[in-house]
Amino acid sequence: MVRDDLLEKCAAAVDAMGADIAGYALVVWNKTGDMRTAYDASQGPIGPALVPTLAADALNRHVAVVLAKTGNTDDTDSD
Repeated sequence: MVRDDLLEKCAAAVDAMGADIAGYALVVWNKTGDMRTAYDASQGPIGPALVPTLAADALNRHVAVVLAKTGNTDDTDSD
């Protein structure tokens, strides 16, 4: 179920950005905490050195909005 949700939200994010996508960052983990990451910062104004800060800032803002709306830690809406 989480995998399907991930793919659906990735597709929605790509659709929302249209042809203007210049990069991305992805972090996934399993039930034991093993993580995998992927990113592409080869185009646009965000270079590889800025990806961790950019991703952290975007997630902090997104999670704060979700918590403020619902008081729930589950992400039911995607930016």
